[in-house]
Amino acid sequence: MGHVAAMLRSVQTIASRAMSRGVTPARLGVSAFIGITTLIFMQSLGWGQKPSGPVALPSLPEVRGQYGAVDVTLRAVTAADGRDQYEYHGRTVPPVIRVAPGDRMNVTLINAMSAHSNETVTASC
Repeated sequence: MGHVAAMLRSVQTIASRAMSRGVTPARLGVSAFIGITTLIFMQSLGWGQKPSGPVALPSLPEVRGQYGAVDVTLRAVTAADGRDQYEYHGRTVPPVIRVAPGDRMNVTLINAMSAHSNETVTASC
């Protein structure tokens, strides 16, 4: 069972228990109503359903070493929506890097991000 279907079942159970104790839908509150409605809508779209057959995964770029060395160049960029991300050969899908024991990895990072980021960074110690 998918996560959405399990959440919907839990919400339905909680709502039916509340109503069996005399709590009316009006007393459940607006946020509970919105949550239940959203889950029902998501389920109607098929979210949380198991796929009917095998799901093909996208092919990932792959980098293999040659002559004992692996060279990879990544670019840190700011996307059109303002989020920071990495690019590999113009795609935002990171490469699978295959190395053998003893291989040398040379990773070049090009910082092409804008000077000002729209993202918030939170750190805790």
